[in-house]
Amino acid sequence: MPTKEEVVSEIEVMAAEVTAAREGLLKGQIINIPNINARLDTTCQDAVELEPEEAISLRPQLDSLLEDLRTFAAEVAYIQEKVAAIHKQEAENAKET
Repeated sequence: MPTKEEVVSEIEVMAAEVTAAREGLLKGQIINIPNINARLDTTCQDAVELEPEEAISLRPQLDSLLEDLRTFAAEVAYIQEKVAAIHKQEAENAKET
């Protein structure tokens, strides 16, 4: 069973990866976050297995990571919508010429 420090470390690693991916997205880069869902599931399970006081103390960090992931997902969706709109407009322009 991982220690609280190990769980905190993994949360921090994932948070840094999400931050890097969000920053990359702003620059037009795609930064892969390998196995984030599985790692998040494992980290949450590891947190549950800690002593109750330790597990509860991790909640703010986990909530923050979740919010960053939700924001990142919304940002990706926004970019995808914009790209789709551009492609649609280009297709319409091509038909007109």
